[in-house]
Amino acid sequence: MAGESFLREREIHQMTSRVDRTLANLAPGELAGAPDSGVELADEVEAVLAVYRELDERYGAGG
Repeated sequence: MAGESFLREREIHQMTSRVDRTLANLAPGELAGAPDSGVELADEVEAVLAVYRELDERYGAGG
């Protein structure tokens, strides 16, 4: 179970890195937003992932 979680988190990290690179290539310059908006978004995503992990631990994958 821990190994699957590790692999899932690694896949998420790799995907977000690809998305970041793609968006950086699409954006002609600096993107609008507050300087800490990326940090805030990361915190919110981490909170959502924590809830999903808790639900998965409690109820298991696939119900």
